[in-house]
Amino acid sequence: MRFVIVGAGLAGHTAAVHLRELAPQAKIDILGDELGLPYDRPPLSKEVLGEGAPRYLANAETYHENGISYHPGQTATQIDRNRSEILTACGNAYAYDRLLLATGSRARKLPDSVGQSSKILYLRTLEDAVRLKSVLRESRRIAVIGGGFIGLEVAAAARAMACEVFLFEMTDRILSRGMPAILSRWAEKLHRLNGVQFEFGSKIDSIHHQDDGSLRLRWNAFADVDAVVVGIGVQPNTQLASDAGLDVDDGIVVDDRCQTSDPAIFAAGEVTSHPVLGGAFRQRLESWKVASGQSLVAAKSMAGIDSHYAEPPWLWSDQFGHNIQSLGVLQNADRSVVLDDPETNNWTAIFLDSHDKIAGAIAVNNGRDISMLKRALLHDGIIPEKLLNRAAR
Repeated sequence: MRFVIVGAGLAGHTAAVHLRELAPQAKIDILGDELGLPYDRPPLSKEVLGEGAPRYLANAETYHENGISYHPGQTATQIDRNRSEILTACGNAYAYDRLLLATGSRARKLPDSVGQSSKILYLRTLEDAVRLKSVLRESRRIAVIGGGFIGLEVAAAARAMACEVFLFEMTDRILSRGMPAILSRWAEKLHRLNGVQFEFGSKIDSIHHQDDGSLRLRWNAFADVDAVVVGIGVQPNTQLASDAGLDVDDGIVVDDRCQTSDPAIFAAGEVTSHPVLGGAFRQRLESWKVASGQSLVAAKSMAGIDSHYAEPPWLWSDQFGHNIQSLGVLQNADRSVVLDDPETNNWTAIFLDSHDKIAGAIAVNNGRDISMLKRALLHDGIIPEKLLNRAAR
C-alpha cells in the first residue's frame, strides 16, 4: 500500500505516524512545501514570539527509523486522479493508493492597493515568526490590523517587548467572529490594562512609507508606526483539491471518516469542511484539535479501519499570562449561564440551545470547567450540578 500525504503540519505528520503503526509494511511519503522539519503552529504566536523555541514535531532520525520518507520543499501542484499520482513544482511524481490532503491554510493578505512594504508582516509560518520577533525587538510603535486571536496574541507579545501597540478592528468589538460579546469585553479590558490602544470601526485605507523609514496608516485619521502586523484571518488551501475536481465549499468537503468525494483521497485539519455535532451542519475550524483528531481518523480510514470524527470544536489562546478556552458551537446558543464574576480573571460562560442543552462554553483560566463541560456535551448535554452551584446570581 502506498500512502502519500500532502502537507507537513500537525495533521500530516500525525497521520503519517499513525499510518506507520496501522500499516507497518506500507510506503509513506510526506510532501512539505516549506524547508526544514515539521513544527507545531500554535507556539508561533506564543512561545516563539516570546523567549521560547519552535516546537518541532520530529527530527530526521525519527522519520528514518520509522520508514517515513519526508520531502521538504516539495510543493504539490497537481493531483492526477486517473494515474493516482501527485505532481510537484520540482517535476517529481509520487504514486499513491491512498492520498491525504493536509494542506492547511494561508494568511489572508491586505489588498495591494492598501500598501506594499517589507514592514507589513503576517504570521503563519516559522519563518514569519522569526522575522516578526526580530522586527518587534527593533520597533517602538506597532500597528496590528485585526482583532481576532492572532492579532491579540501578537499585541500581547509586542507589549511584552515594550512596543507601543495600536490595534485596528473593523467591527465594534474584538473577537467578533464566532466569539460572544462577554469574552470581547473581558479581553478588551485585559489588553487596555496592559497598554494596548484600540481603534474600532476602522478600515485602513492606505499604508505609505515615510522619509524617516516609518509607515503611515490612514483611515479617518492617521498614525505613524515602525511596522504593521496583519491578522485578518486565513484562507484554506483548497486549490489543489478544486483543480482535481473534488468537492470544495469553504474547505475540502469530507465526511466524518475524513473521506473526500474521491474514495481514494482523504483530507484532515483546518482545510476541511466537515460535519459538526453529529452532522447537524458542516464547518471549517481553524483549530489545533481538528488537525490532531482528524489525522487519526483519516489514518484509520485510509488503512481500511472504520473510524469517525465526532469531537466538539475546541480552541485556546494565551494572552498576558491568561488562558482562554472555547468549546462547542456558540452560534447555536439561545441563552447563557455565567459562572463566577466575568469582571474577574476566572470565570466560565455556558451557552445553551433551545432545549437547554449545552451548545458550547467559554472559560477564562478555568480549564477544568471545559473538561467537565466537554464530557457533559458528549454525554447528555446537561450542565453538571457542581458547576451550576457557581452560577452568577
